[in-house]
Amino acid sequence: MFRSFLTALVAGLLAVAGPVAADESALNKEGFWTVGRGESDSTSCLATLETESGEVFMLHAENGALALAVGGKRPLKGRRAAFSTEAYSFSFTPAFGRGGVLVSEEEMNESSIAALRLAREIAVKLDGRVVFSADVENTGLEGALDAVIACSKGQQGWWGAGVASPATADVRGALNPEGFWRVRANAEEESCTAYAAMKGGPAIVLVTTKEGTSFGVSANKTLKQGRKGLFSTEAYAFDFEPSYDDNYLYLDGPIGQKALAALRLARVLRISVDGRRIADMTLEGSGVDGVLDALVDCASGQDGWWGPGLGSEGAGAAGSSEDDAGDGSGTGFFISADGLAMTAAHVVANCKAVESPRWGAVKVVALDKRADLAILKTSTAGGQFLMLRDRGPRLGESLTAGGYPLGGLIGSGLKITTGVVSGLSGPEGDRSLIQISAQIQPGNSGGPVVDANGRLIGVTVSKLDEVTLVRATGEFPQNINFAVPVTLLQAFLDENGVAYRTVGGAGAPNAPAAAPLTSVTFSLICRR
Repeated sequence: MFRSFLTALVAGLLAVAGPVAADESALNKEGFWTVGRGESDSTSCLATLETESGEVFMLHAENGALALAVGGKRPLKGRRAAFSTEAYSFSFTPAFGRGGVLVSEEEMNESSIAALRLAREIAVKLDGRVVFSADVENTGLEGALDAVIACSKGQQGWWGAGVASPATADVRGALNPEGFWRVRANAEEESCTAYAAMKGGPAIVLVTTKEGTSFGVSANKTLKQGRKGLFSTEAYAFDFEPSYDDNYLYLDGPIGQKALAALRLARVLRISVDGRRIADMTLEGSGVDGVLDALVDCASGQDGWWGPGLGSEGAGAAGSSEDDAGDGSGTGFFISADGLAMTAAHVVANCKAVESPRWGAVKVVALDKRADLAILKTSTAGGQFLMLRDRGPRLGESLTAGGYPLGGLIGSGLKITTGVVSGLSGPEGDRSLIQISAQIQPGNSGGPVVDANGRLIGVTVSKLDEVTLVRATGEFPQNINFAVPVTLLQAFLDENGVAYRTVGGAGAPNAPAAAPLTSVTFSLICRR
């Protein structure tokens, strides 16, 4: 569907006066990107940028999923394509439509989209030769990116009306935000399944029922049967007796808690039978942790980004029931191996109980509403934690923020955003806050802000009230968010007698390796 829609639309645009020719679209305020749905009955949206020489770069969005295409006055041909910014690149197998339009049929993952947001230059190569290049600094690329995604989800804005209705969910399942796993409920089997297909190889399948989570391998040919299976990550392994169903190998029963915990933190997964490797998959960056959470929620009957849960009527997505109406959500992260953690005070203040879907019950050890910080203790822990940098943030330095925004409405997995320290004080010169450009949403509060080496430099606490500022000034603010600096956090921990580890800043000699945010960051639920 994507390829036929995009190639037809692009061919039409190139045949007339460029991207402004689409009926249902508008030019951004910077005057470079055209965004819209193109046709009134379209179920997807397009953002286009045309060069002076007539080449057109396009971002296609459907239900929030992005892919790219390039068109020109001459037909394009080739076997291998690559997209790049000044800091990031990825290769893909191109497809070609009418008029020789180059189309990527692979959805852009979270890393690609994050790099695109920060790009100053973009280029597309075909068999090593450049077929599109442009300086996109000051063209409004980030705003166009947000606009085309919002348009594809049915929202209206400066680009005009959004799509009439979001496209019907893929019968194979909904794609996770990282773009690797498809998840859906299987009513006939009374289970929820996730699968990730590997190019040129089999697919890894995860299956969750009320009894627990299991796994399998699905191939496009009948698998040779064996007796002794081995499930292994880089840190854990166990033997199992494989069961077979033609081209499907599986474990008949749930895996144990240790294996499940290892899978959440795994960078790679290998499945072998009688010494023969059946499947080998890189899990790092695939969102497997969030997928495992989604499968549990799906199997318990909850609706979410994956669609209707098991046994659900499909009435809504990831909403709360009357029983938990008023509950809040936020983010926490570990600062010790034995379960001491941090969050923002407003996340856990006035809660009857605090829970983590991943780690269970959470106790509030200390709370400072003025500093907006709270110390937590979880009943279980993963053993990994963040070290605090021994000096405060520097103006302009790069940072990464992690969190669980919007209560899971955009996916239950950890979300990562990047930016810089854009200010060393908050509103009215408040030195208890720093300003960061990384995008945050409700639910990010309490999450870690780390430097380029993964050392903690702050705790996310708030974002600027856009509605109030628009009413006051008529201007819409972008990426103005705030965090508590690590120096204030250290003072709070010292006051409460909490031990923590510090490490030097950039270039510190013999600094221990930083723990990945996926293993130390977790979502919080405030029961009111």
